[in-house]
Amino acid sequence: MKISKLISLVSFLVLISLQTVEPQDIPSGSISYDKTNKILYRVGGRGGLGYSTNNGNSWVSINAGLIQARKAILKTETGDLLICGYKDQTNSIFRSTNLGSTWINVLNVGAGIFAFKENSKGHVFGISQSAIYKSTDDGMTWISSSLPSDARSIFIDKNDKIFVGGDCQIFISIDDGSTWSTKTQGLTDPYTTFYFGTIASNSMNTVITTSDGSMLFVSKDDGETWEKVSSLGTTRSVGVTGLGSLLVCGDNGTFRSTDSGQHWSTLPQVSNKIIQFESGDTYEVFFLEKYDEFMTEVYPGNLYYSYDDGLTASLTPRTILLNSPNGSETWQAGTTQNITWTSTNVTNVKLEYTTNSGTNWATIIASTPASSGSYAWTIPNTESMNCKVKISDVDNSATSDVSDNVFTIIGMDSITYGGKVYHTVKIGTQTWLKENLDIGTMIQGNANATNNVTIEKYCYDNISANCDTYGGLYQWNEAMAYTTTPGTQGICPTGWHVPTKTEFETLKVAVNNDGNALKAIGQGNGIGSGTNTSGFSGLLAGYRNNYNNFLGLGLGYIWSSTEATEFNATYSYYLHLRNNDSGIYFYYDPKAYGFSIRCLKDENPIASIQIVSPNGGESFVSGTIDSIKWTSTNITNVKLEYSTDSGTNWSTIIASTSASSGSYAWTIPNAPSTQCKVRATDVNNAALFDVSDTTFTISDGNWTVYNTSNS
Repeated sequence: MKISKLISLVSFLVLISLQTVEPQDIPSGSISYDKTNKILYRVGGRGGLGYSTNNGNSWVSINAGLIQARKAILKTETGDLLICGYKDQTNSIFRSTNLGSTWINVLNVGAGIFAFKENSKGHVFGISQSAIYKSTDDGMTWISSSLPSDARSIFIDKNDKIFVGGDCQIFISIDDGSTWSTKTQGLTDPYTTFYFGTIASNSMNTVITTSDGSMLFVSKDDGETWEKVSSLGTTRSVGVTGLGSLLVCGDNGTFRSTDSGQHWSTLPQVSNKIIQFESGDTYEVFFLEKYDEFMTEVYPGNLYYSYDDGLTASLTPRTILLNSPNGSETWQAGTTQNITWTSTNVTNVKLEYTTNSGTNWATIIASTPASSGSYAWTIPNTESMNCKVKISDVDNSATSDVSDNVFTIIGMDSITYGGKVYHTVKIGTQTWLKENLDIGTMIQGNANATNNVTIEKYCYDNISANCDTYGGLYQWNEAMAYTTTPGTQGICPTGWHVPTKTEFETLKVAVNNDGNALKAIGQGNGIGSGTNTSGFSGLLAGYRNNYNNFLGLGLGYIWSSTEATEFNATYSYYLHLRNNDSGIYFYYDPKAYGFSIRCLKDENPIASIQIVSPNGGESFVSGTIDSIKWTSTNITNVKLEYSTDSGTNWSTIIASTSASSGSYAWTIPNAPSTQCKVRATDVNNAALFDVSDTTFTISDGNWTVYNTSNS
């Protein structure tokens, strides 16, 4: 971003000659305003140097050993600070890349250089008694050319026209300082020398300047001809505001003109010792007062503040500081959050917000009392991770503050987790995340996740962008956070969990066994094309197998938290969606595979049931009584059944019995078989059941009694 050409005596840096220049010859201090970062810099006294981020309400010293910080300071486009100081009896340009903590001597300067300006190209010009210096690399290197006479003031207008005040003449360049023309018409007073004078120009081709003889000269033809103005008395400094108003200070006071010098009004509240006018934001102007003695303080003279283009000014700055939101907050749409701030000398503030880091702004409220320091904001449903709030003075928008960093607005149906926004969808009685989980650090497909403090994921084909699109692929143990409890949180957000196989079966029922209803639009093809009528937005993200290969992009594999121990202790169940049909399938595969994870909200109590006995290997005799035992959670009643053909057919033991009892006295039926199993089912949810892991035996009760006693 280009620094404004209107930055006056302090535009970039100040140079003082190697010749002895006593401090009394230098105006006591100068200021510079960094419009981009809203930082005010100030130089004054023997080494006084500092900056303010609150419009001069408080200052931070950054002198760092410069014995005499002379005229000016500015942050360059590259972020460096440049200043001219006097050290070891030498005037030098110093450069800092760390906000003044340390400085590098860039150049020792010869003849005294009194002011510097920068043009729109980033070229810096410094004016000396008999030469003009130019730098095209942020002040690192310099070239110089001589001028016909002494010169000590410089101004560059918005068209990059350069004005230099000389001895009874004005020099003008329109080609970046390559050539100069001399203007003398009207500059006829025998005392007309422009040492220490200042020059300013507005957008209406009016140029004003003051001379060593305390006289004001005005040009209304862009510096070609001049005329002396005596009506204001003796004058010593001039300036121009951001809107083009002319400012003049002299013994009779400080004056302002809005019509290129035709008429002047007095600013009675401002000192008659102003040595510099510095334009801030649009309506903002700073007035620096000369201090009679050369002091070492950062602020040796008074600083006046104007927020109405110089019409009025006072010694008290207006300040606004936004406290919240100031970055990293996450606010949900529909909730009410407080915007808070502190302010001084501000009556009303305007509040705005952006969802694109400041490119566009929307009004929250056009005006609210600044004294309240707080505003209850109902967060709009405008999801973004690049939000900021701006607060500004209703009377002067230049007095403002913006959130230091971005914050996040999440929708009414969304959450943030791991720096990402996940949307939610209600399907039947369940609330699901609409995106596959993407949390953790990517590892290569030829590596296995380990039980450490880092969540580890695969990205299809080892391409991180595929995680952005499809979510991560996780080995089962990693997804479960190395527990085996069905329905555990695992790597899901707090309040969410890895769904059980039963919960997936509930989802299947809710969508009428229509896999296409679970697939996002664009997933699958033909009769397997996704309709996403459920809003589940399933992605066919493929998988990583235990041979380190990525396969099946276009097929969906989503882990459940239910192990398939009845088949293999190293296997677990998953939900499977195909690309060419509308089915919803449940299979089991090795836990070492990398599948997707879709989290389920903890809003419904997780119901479970597990057969304890008989669970395989037992032998029972017909007609005897034995106990069927189970454990359960969140189930009211269970139905008990048995099978004599390993689960092909089932017979009812009891249609309903209290689940909380955990036990039922079963009279063993006369149904001899070695392929028996028991099943316990939730009476209210037939999809929730458990079966004996392996078969047990029922015999018919016929046996031979052997007498083992001695006859």
